[in-house]
Amino acid sequence: MREASLRGRVKQDTGGVVVPGDRVEVRSHDDGSLTIERLIPRRSVLKRRTPGRRRGVRIVAANVDRVVVVGAAVDPQWDSMMIDRFLSVIEANDLTASLVVNKSDRPGVDDTVRDLRGMLELSSARDWQPPVVRTTATASEGVDDLWDAIREHRAHLEAGGGIATRRRARAAAELREIVAEELRTRAEAVC
Repeated sequence: MREASLRGRVKQDTGGVVVPGDRVEVRSHDDGSLTIERLIPRRSVLKRRTPGRRRGVRIVAANVDRVVVVGAAVDPQWDSMMIDRFLSVIEANDLTASLVVNKSDRPGVDDTVRDLRGMLELSSARDWQPPVVRTTATASEGVDDLWDAIREHRAHLEAGGGIATRRRARAAAELREIVAEELRTRAEAVC
């Protein structure tokens, strides 16, 4: 991994922040240094309110397609209020989630899964219910079930036209960003 600095315009446009998942164009200089020349428009963002009493929003990640929330069945126990907060942030960003209950070979997993499913049923109405998948990472169990759940959700989106709608919206946003950047560049050259 190599470190790159932000070019002035990119630094100004991004507030000096490049987040995990950002796609960038990088330029290599003769002295071996790297400069981020352009931030490629983000297809999606995962953002949350700024912590504390300050107002604002903080972008946590960019170009996110799916969020997988992983917690232990026991030791430590799932925190239902935290999971509800995670799901609220994920839904507010128009993203989807899968819940993975790891350590499913331990006693108490049935209670944890039942509680999570009950919490999901009580939360806001949605056309897709996030799956709750059991895994045991140390034994590589449940991974196929997780992939199946992700495939089922993709098929659901394709059947309802969700993927095509999102792709059109992303393409329109990217085109607007390209046009805006070109107009800024031309305006700077004139002014």
